[in-house]
Amino acid sequence: KKLRRLCRWWTALRPGAETKRIPAHFSLIRRPMPGVSSTGLRADLAAGLDCSRWLRPRVAALIARRGLYGTDLIARLKAGLKSGRFRHTLAVRALAEALAHRWGEEPRRASLAGLLHDCGRMLGKKRLARYALSHRLRVPRLTEVIRRQPGLLHAFVGHDLARRRFGCRDRAVLAAVRNHTLGSPDMSLLERIIYVADATAEDRSHPQAASLRRLAFRDLDAALKACLAAKLSCALRNNGWLHPLSI
Repeated sequence: KKLRRLCRWWTALRPGAETKRIPAHFSLIRRPMPGVSSTGLRADLAAGLDCSRWLRPRVAALIARRGLYGTDLIARLKAGLKSGRFRHTLAVRALAEALAHRWGEEPRRASLAGLLHDCGRMLGKKRLARYALSHRLRVPRLTEVIRRQPGLLHAFVGHDLARRRFGCRDRAVLAAVRNHTLGSPDMSLLERIIYVADATAEDRSHPQAASLRRLAFRDLDAALKACLAAKLSCALRNNGWLHPLSI
């Protein structure tokens, strides 16, 4: 109250903000303001997006040098993944965050799970099998997976790498990483979001991707079922092996 008497208070509105939420003691600066927020800027940095428009070069350099706001994770993923896989990772992160906003999940948690979901892809197929065996990972039908489709191991290896190498301790995020390929019974909201985001991200080129992506914003469970059906159908058309967990 004392500060209200001693000072004149001013505020400005970003595009879309409501004037009715301004406290009575504030005067409004009536001029266009940029559509940027610190929260959004931090999220963009964590997603690996170009934020040079909003940051002075010295500030951007300091953020990069110290790995602030999750940029160290982005740098490590970019260095360890092939370029196409890294682009997919960023696309999944963006869609997962948007779906989190739509369905009431924590956006930052969804963003982190999206970034980490394919970290197991940093290892080749032969290394995936060696890693799973040496670390005694609990993979359903492990021996059969190694023999028939070792690429499926990347989700389970990614779960372990996310914990060991990237320091993730969020069990919900780790579960979403582990189950984003085969799924699991009683999937959580975050797990369903990552599963659907992985299957329908903007970089996906299969014919159903765009329609399933739109469906995910209307009915997440319907999109999950449709994505699973599409995966199983694709495997059958290509004489692929169906893991019992997906069935």
